[in-house]
Amino acid sequence: NRIYSGGGSMGAWGSTSFGLRQKGVFAAVYPNRPRTIQKGMPSLVNLKQGEKVLMEDNTTEYLDRMNSVAFALKEKGDLPFYGWCCGRRDGFASWKEQIDMVEAMKKSRHGFAFAWNDGDHSSGAEPMKEVQKYFPAKRFALNLSYPAFSNSSIDNNMGNGDPKDGDLIGGINLGFKWVDPVESETKWVVEIGNELNKEPMTVDVTPRRCQSFKRVANQEYNWSASNGDKGKVTADKDGVITIEKLKIEVGKNTTLTIEK
Repeated sequence: NRIYSGGGSMGAWGSTSFGLRQKGVFAAVYPNRPRTIQKGMPSLVNLKQGEKVLMEDNTTEYLDRMNSVAFALKEKGDLPFYGWCCGRRDGFASWKEQIDMVEAMKKSRHGFAFAWNDGDHSSGAEPMKEVQKYFPAKRFALNLSYPAFSNSSIDNNMGNGDPKDGDLIGGINLGFKWVDPVESETKWVVEIGNELNKEPMTVDVTPRRCQSFKRVANQEYNWSASNGDKGKVTADKDGVITIEKLKIEVGKNTTLTIEK
């Protein structure tokens, strides 16, 4: 239940393209400076122009399979937690593809965290310590549910894809801490805080890798928070439930309850 993968540079690309697809094997994947949309090195064997190669997942185009952004958008099930880093001036992994991967993970409500600096392919490895500080491997197991975060109000600005635009140093989904969820077939309860917010913040929360809690497509659920907020939410067509804009106070945890 506690097997993890990772790697640097090409190993980051490999652990991304392979690790994310092995959701029954890896609890979390930690690539350091990955390409998320691979455009080079199409094959280790000679290929003629336009020649197709059948991959293990029955795709016929190697570079299509190496597009982890497209895969993250398509896959709605519980992927391994994905924590990665990169430098804005990386000459191997482009900045725009890091933004694209963040947006794909947010849209599909997968569990992830990303950190960056203004480094090159060497110094861009440093921000991984920020990811591992808040999302260490020990927090994840195949037999343990966890909250996936998206649209945190304290996320830094990644910019428009130009390495010079946006915050030169920053992160997405950093600072979070939580107590392991308590769940039954009809209820999922988690306590969430953040160590970096200097004022009240909000974040979207999605239960992931649920063990007992039954999520049914298009079904309505009630939710409530320890701060008094409450409402109803409908699971999407894939059974994914997201509570949007959960409020978290400075230095204080919020307990979220979702139930039928």
